[in-house]
Amino acid sequence: RAYSSLSAVESSSRAAMADLRRLLAILHGDETETARRQPGLNNLDELFDGVRAAGLKVTLTVHGPPRELPGSLDVAVYRVAQEALTNALRHGRGESVGVELEYRETEVVVTVTNQLGEWHGPFEERSSPHRGLAGIRQRVALFGGRITYGVQPDGRSWQVRAGFPLERPRP
Repeated sequence: RAYSSLSAVESSSRAAMADLRRLLAILHGDETETARRQPGLNNLDELFDGVRAAGLKVTLTVHGPPRELPGSLDVAVYRVAQEALTNALRHGRGESVGVELEYRETEVVVTVTNQLGEWHGPFEERSSPHRGLAGIRQRVALFGGRITYGVQPDGRSWQVRAGFPLERPRP
């Protein structure tokens, strides 16, 4: 199981580096098709397959009618889910993770809940080893969103919940 977890973390890290290279190519004006291609919510099944291969059961629940999101927002929501799932692999003690997408009138919300099992808390966020949460906070802040995370009142689950505002539909 440890090998599977490390393999999934390695795969996630490679994907993050590839995304960084694509972002740098875009910033330097080299907008080839490869540079423009970013993963989004349509790629969740592939992300879930990697997490499942590492030994975690992943479920997806969608609330509200799915809608097409602007490209950068689509990537941001995907990245929050990806980082939260990576953290569940690295730090979680449970066997399952639930991902929820809520399409509301004025926002899209992504929630990732990791069942902790025999968790030995308390969790203390440190600047260096927990860059993932800092990255999630920064990504959400770029869109004027909100984020909460932490051990839930039941004491048996850890949750990351990020809400991203949407433009209001025009009448």
